[in-house]
Amino acid sequence: MEAVKQGSAICGLRSKTTAVLAALRRSASDLASPQQKLFRIDEHMGIGVSGLIADARGLSVYMRREALYHQHVYGSAMPINRIVSQVSDKSQIYTQQAWNRPYGVGLLVVGVDKTGAHLFETSPW
Repeated sequence: MEAVKQGSAICGLRSKTTAVLAALRRSASDLASPQQKLFRIDEHMGIGVSGLIADARGLSVYMRREALYHQHVYGSAMPINRIVSQVSDKSQIYTQQAWNRPYGVGLLVVGVDKTGAHLFETSPW
């Protein structure tokens, strides 16, 4: 949670039909470029991250793979609540195993599916 606290701010808004993410981009020094804070997962879904960007990239690759697999098998877009549940379960397993380091990233997951617009939060807590 300390890594998430020290990360830059992410804000998400949701209405009945749309969901929006906004991120504060800051660089560590004048010579460094700012880190990417918003990632596209699928055509209908994206994430905003705060904390360790390397962990966020790993989780975004996992989410993209799961969304693509769901699209291939079922022929439809993956529901937002299902992928958030899978990512939360994956994060929880890493907090319970002594040989793995927990993810140091908090995610805001936004998307629109058949049931409307959604905004979910995951944290390493």
